[in-house]
Amino acid sequence: MDRWALFIDIEGFAKIYPADFIRAMVPLRALMESIYYVGGRVCPETPERLFAHQIGDGFMIVSEFAQRSPRLPVAIGVFLLQRVLLAGGIAKCSISQGSFGSVSGCYPDVIRESEDECGCIRLGGGLMTIFPVMGTALINAYRLAGREHGSLLIVDSALDTSLLPAGISVTKQSDEYYIVDWLHAASPELDEIHTRTGIPNSCMAELEVRAAGYILANQEDLPREWKENTQSYNRFQADGYEGC
Repeated sequence: MDRWALFIDIEGFAKIYPADFIRAMVPLRALMESIYYVGGRVCPETPERLFAHQIGDGFMIVSEFAQRSPRLPVAIGVFLLQRVLLAGGIAKCSISQGSFGSVSGCYPDVIRESEDECGCIRLGGGLMTIFPVMGTALINAYRLAGREHGSLLIVDSALDTSLLPAGISVTKQSDEYYIVDWLHAASPELDEIHTRTGIPNSCMAELEVRAAGYILANQEDLPREWKENTQSYNRFQADGYEGC
């Protein structure tokens, strides 16, 4: 059974973290909190439950069941990207599909026998933590994120674009994937996420200013392709916000 998988991570985290711990952690906190609210308030029960797994400065979110429509995962991706941006960071998101499940039964007996209820294994006075789930959903979503540079929302073409609502704009399409303008997106699913989480809808003008401000503030550190893609596929120009 192919389930959709959403991978999101914070751009530039490895550079920001050593220089400014607080600046790095604020958007990560916002991302983590937002996933908690989406899972707990928007998709709390079967068949829409979500399963989220932290991977460094990012998260892999997997659906409970297969869904051909991209409407829900795209709305979640837009919501999370906007929340990170409003917290002072910027992120990248990719959505694909595939198999996903526990592989802990394949682990050595000594590991399975030593694992406690929190998923930790004692190493004498130390600890080993394991990541007991795996599958092509994780691999496909992670690989898709590497297809383009920039703060983008990249979606596997297997998730049918014809099912997207009118307020979701596709700004690039290939046989393998398409890119969604997450800065200006609108949909009933996104509205529902804001309503049920209690987090007000983001003002598109403010989002543009925040995105432009991020690019201008990090002008020297960002690769040219990254800046061009972020602006082109999300339909804004950073040089239109001098002094923001």
